[in-house]
Amino acid sequence: MNGNRWSFREAMLGSGLFLLLAVVPCRAAGWTITQLTDNNYSDFTPDFSGTNLVWCANAGGDGNASGREIMLYDGGNTVQLTTNGYEDSAPRVSGNGICWQGKPDLGADWEIFYYTPTAGKVQLTDNGVNDWGAGICGERVAWHSGSGTNCEIYLYDGSTTTQLTTNAWQDMSPSISSDGVAWICNDGSDWEIFLRDAAETKQLTNNTVDDTAPCFGHGVMFWRTENPSTYLGQIAMYDGTNVVILSDDSLDNEAPVAFGRRAAWSSQDPEKESSDIFLYTGSGIQRVTDDAYDDNNPVISESLVVWSAYDGHDHEIFVYDGVGRHHPVDGQ
Repeated sequence: MNGNRWSFREAMLGSGLFLLLAVVPCRAAGWTITQLTDNNYSDFTPDFSGTNLVWCANAGGDGNASGREIMLYDGGNTVQLTTNGYEDSAPRVSGNGICWQGKPDLGADWEIFYYTPTAGKVQLTDNGVNDWGAGICGERVAWHSGSGTNCEIYLYDGSTTTQLTTNAWQDMSPSISSDGVAWICNDGSDWEIFLRDAAETKQLTNNTVDDTAPCFGHGVMFWRTENPSTYLGQIAMYDGTNVVILSDDSLDNEAPVAFGRRAAWSSQDPEKESSDIFLYTGSGIQRVTDDAYDDNNPVISESLVVWSAYDGHDHEIFVYDGVGRHHPVDGQ
């Protein structure tokens, strides 16, 4: 482990209130925890990119969804990006670009908003259907629009919005990177994975099981598929040419997260009551945990894997650095 700063977020469970935390690994002093929020309302659903962190705040008071606002911490200062009567939620950040969904009241539909320091706040959609599930990569924002069984995928490229799908199927949950946009599509039978790269739209899966939760690494994609015999979750990888099943075993593997050519996920052993964390290193699969804790919700960076573990009393945060596990957060 080196002395470089690395930030992540934690949603504190059990109390119902959420805190945004930055964890800094230090070469000599161990772990330092910095509390970024200290107020009388809930802060939750954080996301980060570099030194920028965004989250939702019930600034209008807990229980008042119309007072929910988007907050930004830029590494030095906290700024409230929205001040309106909207229910603003699901913020995502990539570099200096931030997107989120908002609606003016409970009976209205969701719209997509976008912010950069130079452009300010821009409303990308204004229609009579729900626009939500947005993801962001640089200046590009992808989301799904519609309701019921007919949703379509849209892409904003920094200046123009393009409709990527036009069909009678349910296209949802886009993931976006510099390699393209991926999403899940229900073809009337099950969920399949589609990818739009610079040249064309490709259907990456065509089977009889659900393929869900696509995420991009560097030059690769990962998602959760199912064993057609047992319907247990498996992890699939697409390298630009072939689809490879990484985890063909007796475990029920959950949705992966990726960084570079690495991926992490939690797996439930049907014969035990707890989940464990697994890591794909780019060349093989490594079991990170094998204990009685319920290990879930991993996030991953270039050198670290972080997850939440229920120890029978409360949820704690653990970090794996490739050598051993560290326990920087112990709430007793």
